[in-house]
Amino acid sequence: MCFLWKNSYKTKKAGRPKYKLNQKFVSKVVDIRKRDDYGSLKIHFVLKRDGFRVSQHIIQRILDEQGLTDPCEKLQGQRKYVRFQWPFSNYM
Repeated sequence: MCFLWKNSYKTKKAGRPKYKLNQKFVSKVVDIRKRDDYGSLKIHFVLKRDGFRVSQHIIQRILDEQGLTDPCEKLQGQRKYVRFQWPFSNYM
């Protein structure tokens, strides 16, 4: 019972926790990027063909952490959903 009380008062971190990646895999991604100058989508395709099952988002995160990419200007944040409302009630 005491264990539950200790964990409930700790400060919580926002977002999904990042899991540790294998350093050999990270060096393989960096090597492909430097050798062929591929982006995250093409690196994902090459690694998938070689038998690795890693998402494109993880590969993009590796490239960003290593400083091999520029920030994407077109990347848009999540848009909030706004329910449609008629100009005045009982319009139809």
